[in-house]
Amino acid sequence: MTKERTNEEDTDLKERVNKRIDEAIERYESLIKNTDKENPKPEHLAELKRYLDKNSALVRANEMSEIAFNTVIKAISKSALMQELTRRQISEKRDSFGYKDSSLIEKMLIDQVILCHLRLNFVETIYTGKLEDRHSLEHGIYWDKRLNSAQKRFMNACETLSKIRKHLAEAEHKEAQANHLRSKSAKKANDLLKQLTEN
Repeated sequence: MTKERTNEEDTDLKERVNKRIDEAIERYESLIKNTDKENPKPEHLAELKRYLDKNSALVRANEMSEIAFNTVIKAISKSALMQELTRRQISEKRDSFGYKDSSLIEKMLIDQVILCHLRLNFVETIYTGKLEDRHSLEHGIYWDKRLNSAQKRFMNACETLSKIRKHLAEAEHKEAQANHLRSKSAKKANDLLKQLTEN
């Protein structure tokens, strides 16, 4: 009897959980449908804001850098295989830059470096293909300028990330020195107080 009751309770619990999941999905889909437009109703917009205050997953999924990555990935190749490989390469590059432990500004710049690198390689591939065929001088100059522009953007992104990391490291070093001096001063003050109270 107890085993049957437990099975019934488990089934009932699963049904209630599934019902709540279905209701949540329905509310979520309705929320998107009502607000993913230019002029949503104020009450729908208020509901969206309440939802986002409680659930940041939607915000993270629609981070502008992620949208930029997806746009570039799709421009590079229509192949699902190539798109997945590119996403994994982006993830590896982020890891090599220490993305998870970086400050917000560093994360933004890391993303910019990787995006510029993707674009540079994309333009390099097109440039090589275009210049292998017969082309006009004007056409060659155009693609040469595009490539130079992509190279400059990549180098600027790298230099900016490097400068920011240098400034952050210097600030951390100064903070560590200040903390050390504060602890030395506190120790001296304690020693002095101890001497005064002993006398």
